Amino acid sequence: MNYLSALEITHVIDVLHLYSKGGAKEIIKQPQIYGSDTGFICHLRGWTELRLDDCGLLWKNLVLDELKTNFSIAKIFYWKDKADHEIAFVVKSSRSNTDIIECKWGIKHFSSKAMKAFRKLYPTGTNWVVSPQVERQLTKEIDGLEINFTSLPILIRSLFRS
Repeated sequence: MNYLSALEITHVIDVLHLYSKGGAKEIIKQPQIYGSDTGFICHLRGWTELRLDDCGLLWKNLVLDELKTNFSIAKIFYWKDKADHEIAFVVKSSRSNTDIIECKWGIKHFSSKAMKAFRKLYPTGTNWVVSPQVERQLTKEIDGLEINFTSLPILIRSLFRS
């Protein structure tokens, strides 16, 4: 057993695999590794005080923890293409629907480019942006996509219903 497998089995890390059907523009092999303990992550990085730039990374970890609480880690993926578009989390909600989730500490500078690239390949599913700055769900059309801006509790309730 390799070292990464041992860390994954002991829940020190979470390994997310790429969501891909093998398209020429997609990256197909490159797992993403998350530390399960954000306090340990801060310690390893030498963070004694959080800067605003650090919050996004820790927010993404918190969202993954909530997703794992409600879904098997085997059903949670991430996506990336060769043009460097990346989706934080992909959840296969049904045979035909694939929900995507972007995690943003602040939504002021949100870009829909990665979502648009993903939806060209996988057109059906719900597009989510989850942020601690959003109190109520708000749906906007951006670049021809319907995007739901929401809080983490509303996201989890909505995904669990599907």
